[in-house]
Amino acid sequence: MTNILTRRLEGLAELSPDDRQAIDVALTQSRVVDRRHTLLYEGDTPDTAHVLLEGFACRAKHMPDGNRQIVAYVLPGDFCGLHGQWLDVMDHTITTLSECRVAELPRRTVAGLRARPAIAEALWRVSLIEQAVLRQWVANNGRRDAETRIAHLICELYVRLRSIGLVDGHAFKLPLSQEDIADTAGLSTVHTNRCLQALRAEGLISLKGGELILLDPRGLARRCHFKAHYLHIPAAPFDGISAVQYGESLAMQA
Repeated sequence: MTNILTRRLEGLAELSPDDRQAIDVALTQSRVVDRRHTLLYEGDTPDTAHVLLEGFACRAKHMPDGNRQIVAYVLPGDFCGLHGQWLDVMDHTITTLSECRVAELPRRTVAGLRARPAIAEALWRVSLIEQAVLRQWVANNGRRDAETRIAHLICELYVRLRSIGLVDGHAFKLPLSQEDIADTAGLSTVHTNRCLQALRAEGLISLKGGELILLDPRGLARRCHFKAHYLHIPAAPFDGISAVQYGESLAMQA
């Protein structure tokens, strides 16, 4: 069975059988880590990178006053700490938000993967996509109202999770606390709670027991003018159309 990292990279570059085997070998060793476990701290000089195989994690910046800004979510198939392989020192902290399974890749293993042109191209594209997502988050938090920020975040997670097979119908596990969502959207937990209640009252979502259901996906996307093109997901993750087409149709369709 193809591992999740290979599935992710195959959508970004044409991998050879040898490339796929090299990735399989690189992911041989994995371990389970608890929820709220810090994999890497800002300021660390990591000698290993991590690949998230199962679970949910985040990248965050921690302020001197104790506040936190989540700047990205790490989902299965994503690298953690790959930045440190090039820049030496981590400029952010990576923490698990649920129980996770991670594979640890020593620096020499990462260098071996990077020496393969197709894998190097895929990793370069991963980096570009992460930058595109970060730009969207900056626009989200800087120019959208609170409810729109959260609606846009939910649409993004829905598309990303569905593209890796972790959405059942329009439902998916969301192991985030309201504090996590607040620290992502730059809001207080009280304001975040009000926004979630408003989206529920509008009949757009249901959130209970760690499961989020999109009751009206098109309505939710219209609510936040969501378009998925910045995620650059080339496969058709659902409904027989691409994520780009789906995001555009959600935003435009009455």
